[in-house]
Amino acid sequence: MKQEDLERLSSARNCPNGDLSGGDLSGSYLKGANLVGANLKDADFSSCDMESANLEGADLYGANLDGTKLRFANLAGVNLENAKLDQADLHGANMKGARLVAASLVDVDLRFANLEGADLRKAHLGGANLKEGNLKKANLGAASLKGADLSFTEMEGAQLCNTTMPDGQIVYKDC
Repeated sequence: MKQEDLERLSSARNCPNGDLSGGDLSGSYLKGANLVGANLKDADFSSCDMESANLEGADLYGANLDGTKLRFANLAGVNLENAKLDQADLHGANMKGARLVAASLVDVDLRFANLEGADLRKAHLGGANLKEGNLKKANLGAASLKGADLSFTEMEGAQLCNTTMPDGQIVYKDC
């Protein structure tokens, strides 16, 4: 983590391509922040307010976003592999093409979220609310959706190989 990047984020909520890797930003107010392309690996953003933030293309590998408010945030193309997003609010977020391999999204709010083309292999989405979301062409291989709400969710072209569905049934389609 670079101190000058932390200062830029703290003062103006503007830190594109910055390095905040491993930083503890838990509980921060980052509404509307610009973190496009930033290195946020293993950072702690738990319980932050990041509503409408722009994180397009950012690397959040292993980051902690538990309980974070990311309503209407731009997370297109982000890397959230092995990240923790339990009980996060991603209502209306744009996560098109995001990488969420082995991410934990337990009890997350993804209503109206766009996850088109997202890679959710081995992700845990137990109890997630995906109502009226977009999972078109998403890869849900070996993902767990047990207890998730998929009401009115678009799933055309989604890959469901060894995927645990909301009712606990395992689907072996597209293997």
